Amino acid sequence: MEEIRGRHELKYHINYFDYLSIKSKIGHIMEVDRNGNGKGDYEIISLYFDDIYNSAYREKISGTNNRTKYRIRIYNFSDSVIKLEKKTRNGDLTHKVSRIIYRDEYEEIMKGRASFLLEERPYEFIDFYEGIKTRTLKPKVLVRYNREAYCLRAANLRITFDRNLSTGNNNLDIFDRNGSFTCSGSDLMILEIKYDGFFPSHIKNIVQSIGRFRSSASKYVIGRKYNYLY
Repeated sequence: MEEIRGRHELKYHINYFDYLSIKSKIGHIMEVDRNGNGKGDYEIISLYFDDIYNSAYREKISGTNNRTKYRIRIYNFSDSVIKLEKKTRNGDLTHKVSRIIYRDEYEEIMKGRASFLLEERPYEFIDFYEGIKTRTLKPKVLVRYNREAYCLRAANLRITFDRNLSTGNNNLDIFDRNGSFTCSGSDLMILEIKYDGFFPSHIKNIVQSIGRFRSSASKYVIGRKYNYLY
């Protein structure tokens, strides 16, 4: 069996001036994400799941090396692309498995039914299915933000700026554009760098020039602080 290779994922909290500085430099050497609106910008809405013990939340804040979280993600409130994602971390490496689901399948999951996940092999979402079936795994929080993304395809490098982060106030309908959301801080911006084994030095120097320290910057944890007891 082919070994699954993980990706490195670096995160930083940055301010607006950091953003302008980095963007002005990478804009000349990296490609704007084709999935954006021409400027690489789009809106992400993620619905995160956790068990009755809030294991994913607790493992994240305690820094557990080996952990897994599940989410459903859409873009710009459209149901044209709905992704069910499983993200695992092993030490410094992350690995993400993604599966496109249809709107009716999303509705089934929200009703506590996910048997359609057993129709394909390999059963990459078997743990998610079992958690939904036993009702120990449930939707916990919506997180919504704007992303601006840049790519360097030759190195499989991706740099993103996430801003306008907000969380649903116990609203779990991922398609409810008018649902109640709480802003987590208008000045909060998260810089993410994702790459395989090679991080080009000229881009690394640009990022390190801001003099910021790495942060876990978990959007799930940020979202849960507003409704942890839910």
